[in-house]
Amino acid sequence: MVDIYFKESYNEAMKKILIIDDAPDVIRLLNARLTKEGYEVLQASHGEEGLVVARESKPGLILLDVLMPGTDGFDVCERLRSDPETKDIPVVFLTSLEQIECVKRGMTCGAKGYIVKPFDEKELLKVIGENIS
Repeated sequence: MVDIYFKESYNEAMKKILIIDDAPDVIRLLNARLTKEGYEVLQASHGEEGLVVARESKPGLILLDVLMPGTDGFDVCERLRSDPETKDIPVVFLTSLEQIECVKRGMTCGAKGYIVKPFDEKELLKVIGENIS
């Protein structure tokens, strides 16, 4: 019975996606699409809030914007990687920054993917499916 409980809990955690983005329109669009795909969507509108939600909810994946007020996405990713509670949560950047230096920095700080806005929904769902833990 305990084994079943853990398996169910693990499967539930796998379905959670945390979106950290300061653009309400992006959050609404992603929320609608990901909910339709069967994911539970959590939201944070800035980096500090995202760090708290990630630590408390342990999502299966984080979609992270770079350009946000306060703590930027690169800092958030580095802090997630350095925290034992969140270090294994896959991070995929979803941002308008397409310069190669930004992509390299995102991947260097520990992201599993880097998608440039505007994004292709099929590509996004593929990257999520390949990386969600």
